[in-house]
Amino acid sequence: MNLDWSDLQLIDAIHRGGTVREAGEILGTHASTVTRRLERLERSLGVKLFSRTPAGLKLTIAGETAIGFVTRIADEVGALTRSIGGEDGALAGRLVFAVPEILAALVMELMAIFTAESPDVELVVVASDRHVDLGARDADMGLVITDTPAEHLLGRSLYGLAMAAYASPEYLKEVAPEEFAWVRWDAAETDHGGMRREIAPELPVNHSAMSASLYFEMLLNGLGIGLVPDVIGERLGLVRVPALDSREGPGVWLLWHPDLRDNARVRALSGFLTESFAKMTPAGRGSLTDSLMRH
Repeated sequence: MNLDWSDLQLIDAIHRGGTVREAGEILGTHASTVTRRLERLERSLGVKLFSRTPAGLKLTIAGETAIGFVTRIADEVGALTRSIGGEDGALAGRLVFAVPEILAALVMELMAIFTAESPDVELVVVASDRHVDLGARDADMGLVITDTPAEHLLGRSLYGLAMAAYASPEYLKEVAPEEFAWVRWDAAETDHGGMRREIAPELPVNHSAMSASLYFEMLLNGLGIGLVPDVIGERLGLVRVPALDSREGPGVWLLWHPDLRDNARVRALSGFLTESFAKMTPAGRGSLTDSLMRH
């Protein structure tokens, strides 16, 4: 059997995702399609590439051999793509930008301003809570919430988040403080680094959300209080819970691959975001557009 590029992409996506569902998200297809393609590929090769375990799909010995070749080929293709893209000095063309879901509303405000100033840039925004591998060109550049950015990427620190408890105005009017309860965002690592337990450990958790968009909707619809970045809370229509303290969170980093250092689109968006975040004020002191216009 002759392997084609889509077969290699399938092996890589399953290895990175760990499950057929995650691989489907990476490839932009259904999990059932991933399963059928993998079964067909393994039958054609006459070997098992992945072992099915309760924790997900694990590489077999044959799979380990295959992924070594896949990685080398993907690196070569990525280097060629980045090299060609980096030679384009025009402020025009496609730019794929990744953003954590929790910052998506803020980034959309920024991108509306950027695209108005750079109308020939075709912006593709990927909002996801899963890990986006900038080194593998899942995106050209992106925002990452971290205190330890990857050393092999270029980038800069844009903003230091502060996390505080927020709720809908109706919730704060109708619910007594002694009856407050948390809405938990299960996608957050260790529950926002343990901040919820530090701020109000006695409050129960009544509900949970599995994505940032659902989390915000649950807060807006009065299902409880939740930890939200200071720069996001009131922009979404939420109100800070006055009796509870805030906590310093991790930094927001803008990162991109070193091969894109000379790409005009990357340089333009990098400069714009750096300037925008430097002018930014926490949510309670005016809209983002007003903040930018005052500077």
